[in-house]
Amino acid sequence: MLSLSVGGCSMNITDNEGVIYTRVSSDKQVREGHGLDSQLFSCRRLAKEKSIKVIGVFEDPGISGKLLYRPGLDKLTQFLMARKKPTWLIIDDLDRLSRLEPYDYFHLKRELISHGAKLISVNDDLETESPESELLENLKISFSSYLRKKNQQRVNAKMRARLRSGHWVFHPPPGYLLENKILIP
Repeated sequence: MLSLSVGGCSMNITDNEGVIYTRVSSDKQVREGHGLDSQLFSCRRLAKEKSIKVIGVFEDPGISGKLLYRPGLDKLTQFLMARKKPTWLIIDDLDRLSRLEPYDYFHLKRELISHGAKLISVNDDLETESPESELLENLKISFSSYLRKKNQQRVNAKMRARLRSGHWVFHPPPGYLLENKILIP
């Protein structure tokens, strides 16, 4: 039997069972096979190293981490609620679970923990409850949120620049055709 402390509460994991959650943001990543398979492989390897029996896999293919409500995440939460026993939640990286604002991330984390999840990550040290581990988690979540916002700024700036150079970046309005990214009446 493994005993651990989560949020000040002692938690016994007798079966050493866990689930995996994977996510990629774009349909292109899903189509080209970038992300989900490698995340799953890394999570399964970690599970094997930690002697965790994987009893389920939950995926959100092509869904942004900035969204709080995702089908795979909802199914994961429902699974944990129905299971009613401590379960490892294995993720590849914190930003796969969330690219939300830090407040929303910690709310999500508290909700998952309240349903028996014990978060473990391939690329992040979440197992230790130390001030350093807590600081690194806070920094990583804040940085993920920053990167999401910065990327959106860059995309918007590029779209504005293309518009200024005469290229149309949206669906054509009624009465126009889009030919080589240029509107033609």
